[in-house]
Amino acid sequence: MAIMCPSIPKEYNPYSREGEIFDILSKLPESYYVFHSMTVLNNNGGDIIEHEGDFVIFERTKGILCIEAKAGRVYVKDGNWYYSDGRLMNHGSPFRQASVFMHTLMEKVKNTFGEAALKKCKFLNAVWFPSIDKKYFDGKPLTPDGSKDLMIFRDDADNITEVIERIFSENLTWASTNLNSYDSQKWLDRILAPSFNVISLAQMKKDSREYIFGKMLKEQVALLNYLEDQDRAVINGIAGSGKTLMAVEKAKRHSFCGEKVLFLCYNKYLMQHLRSTYELENVDFYTIDGLACKLCNTPTADLDLLAAKLGEMYDSKSFPYKHIIIDEGQDFGQDRIEEADIISTLQLLVLDNDFNEGTFYLFYDKNQQIQSDKVPEYIAEAECKLTLYTNCRNTSRIASTSSRMLVRKNNPKKKKTMTQKILKDHVGGTIPQMYFSYDEKEQIAVINSLIDQFREDGIDNIVILTCSTEKNSVLSHHIEAERYSYKKKDYLFTTCRKFKGLEADAVILTDVDKSCFEEKGEKIAYVGSSRARFKLAVIAKLSDDDCTEIISDMDVQTSGRNPKKDLATILDSKYCKCKTEQLTV
Repeated sequence: MAIMCPSIPKEYNPYSREGEIFDILSKLPESYYVFHSMTVLNNNGGDIIEHEGDFVIFERTKGILCIEAKAGRVYVKDGNWYYSDGRLMNHGSPFRQASVFMHTLMEKVKNTFGEAALKKCKFLNAVWFPSIDKKYFDGKPLTPDGSKDLMIFRDDADNITEVIERIFSENLTWASTNLNSYDSQKWLDRILAPSFNVISLAQMKKDSREYIFGKMLKEQVALLNYLEDQDRAVINGIAGSGKTLMAVEKAKRHSFCGEKVLFLCYNKYLMQHLRSTYELENVDFYTIDGLACKLCNTPTADLDLLAAKLGEMYDSKSFPYKHIIIDEGQDFGQDRIEEADIISTLQLLVLDNDFNEGTFYLFYDKNQQIQSDKVPEYIAEAECKLTLYTNCRNTSRIASTSSRMLVRKNNPKKKKTMTQKILKDHVGGTIPQMYFSYDEKEQIAVINSLIDQFREDGIDNIVILTCSTEKNSVLSHHIEAERYSYKKKDYLFTTCRKFKGLEADAVILTDVDKSCFEEKGEKIAYVGSSRARFKLAVIAKLSDDDCTEIISDMDVQTSGRNPKKDLATILDSKYCKCKTEQLTV
C-alpha cells in the first residue's frame, strides 16, 4: 500500500468523491507517496501565490504526478468545459487547473534546490473523472490542452497501479526521473511533506497502515450480517482474521438493542484488554474461571459447582444473559471444562426457545490450540461452521512467516494447515528479521537494537514475547513486574500463551528453540509471531545442527552451506548476523 499523507483524507465535499479516490490510490505499491489536498506557496516578487492540488503522487524512480479530480458528468462544447447542469468550469479546463498547480510545484522545487533539480524529476498532470467510464469520451472532442491518455476514469479503479504507471511512462517532458534515496528524502522533507509536518514521515507511514487495516476490518464485518439469521454458529479463523473484533462487534449489536451478552474467553490478559478497551453496556467480559467465581460466589473456580449453578438457573429461568459469545474457543477443550459439560450447558441456556430465544457463537482457531490437547467436542459436532481465511491483522510478510512456523502442518507429507488469503491491497510490510544466538549479552544487544529500529520507524507499541516461560527465558534476569526497561521506557514482556488473542505493532519473539519446531511446540511460535501487526523479529537459540535437523523434517531442499540462513529463508524472513560489538542486518 502507498504511504498516504495525511493518513486519512482531509475534509472534502462528499460530491467530489475525493474520499473514494483516496482509498483507490492507497492501493498503490509501498514505494508511492500520495498527498491529498496539498497546498503550495510561492513568493512571486513579494506576492504570495497559493495553489492547491487535489492529489499529488510521488515515486522516486518515476516522478511526480499532479491530479485534478472532477466528479459528476462533464462535457466539452465550443472549446469550453461544462458541468452536466450547464455551468462553465472555472479556470477554463480541468487540465489547465492541474497544469497550473504542477508548474507552481515545479517553481517551488526550483526556488528551493535550483533549476538543475527540475532535470532530475519528471512532472506530469492528469485529470480523474470518478463518475465517468472510458467509453464516455469516445469520439467526443476535447480542448487542445486535454488528452485521453492523461485521464483516469471510474473503470480504472481495479487496476490503478497499471494506469498510474502508464501515465508516468508518457514522454511529454524533457526531464527524466533520476532521484537517489538521499535526493528523494530531501524532496519529501523540504517540498512535499512540510505541508503535513505536524507528524514525522515515520508516523505518517504507520498511520497509513492503520487506516488501511481499518478498511479491511470493515470488510470482515460483512459475515456478521449473515449471522443475523443464525441463532448459533462456530466460526473458525486463522490468526489475524479479525475473530475477536467481529465477536466484539456482534456483542455491540446486541448491546445496542438492550440485550445482555456474556462474552467468554480463556485468557486473562485478553479478558482484561477487552474490559478496558470496550466499556459496553449490557456486555460482561469473563474468563471461564472468573464466571465460575462470580456466579458461585467462591474465591477459586470450581467448574463442577458452576455446572450445577447453571443447571439451577435453567430450571428457575434466572440466567441473566440472552446471548453468549465465546472467543478463543479452542482453549475450552481442557478435560475439566469438557467433563463439566460447560459449553453445552451454556448453549442450552440461551437457545432453549421456551426460555430465552437467544444466540450462541463460538470463535476459534485450531492452530492456536495451546492450552489443551484437543478441540472441544462442541466444535467437532457443530452443525453451522463458518471459516475466515483473510488475514487483516498482520502485514503480508508477517502473515507468511507466522504461517510457516507451523512446520509439520505445512509439510506436504503431513496434514496441511488452513490456507490463508491476503487481500490484493493488503499492507506488504518489511520482511521479518531472524537472529541466532545462545549468548545472553548478545541477545540483549539485539533486543535493544531492534527497539531502536522500531522506534525510528514511529512504532512505540513493542512487546517482547517468549516461547518458553518467564522463569526460563533468557530475559528472566532483566524483567521486573513483566516489564523490560530500555532507555527509560518499559516494554511488556510475557509468554506467547498469555498474550494469545492480543496484538502489538511490533513483536520481538525470543527463546525460539528446537521445541518450537516440534509437534507440541510449533503452535506456540505461530501464536507469538502472529501477534505482530507491522514489525516482527525472531531471536532463535538454534545451532547449525539444529537448523539442519529442522529443515530435514520440513522436507525442503537447500544448499546446506548455511543452515541458519536456509531456515530463515524457508520461514520467509531475513537472516541477520548478530555480534556483541556490532549488529548487521
